[in-house]
Amino acid sequence: MLALVGGALAVISLTQGPRLSEVQVDPAEAIVLSGSRVILTANQPLEAIDAEQVTVTPEIPFTVDATGRNVGVRFTVPLDDATEYTVTVAGVSGIGGVRHPI
Repeated sequence: MLALVGGALAVISLTQGPRLSEVQVDPAEAIVLSGSRVILTANQPLEAIDAEQVTVTPEIPFTVDATGRNVGVRFTVPLDDATEYTVTVAGVSGIGGVRHPI
């Protein structure tokens, strides 16, 4: 019975796809300096992330670097302190898993 429950939980976790588990950002630095970053951390290792999968709203210039569970978005200009920004990564897939936005 325990093996059956454990197997069922393993299947459920694989079909859920990655989830966002942590966000690191320094808002004070982001409005003063260009080159500030937001780092999105997933709950599992991710397949390769392409820059076209990432959007920032409102639109500003940025670069992307991703490895393991982390997706880093570096803003090439200082952010406006009176603006709320949204970072979205579409079509994310855990290694061997299901695609899901984070």
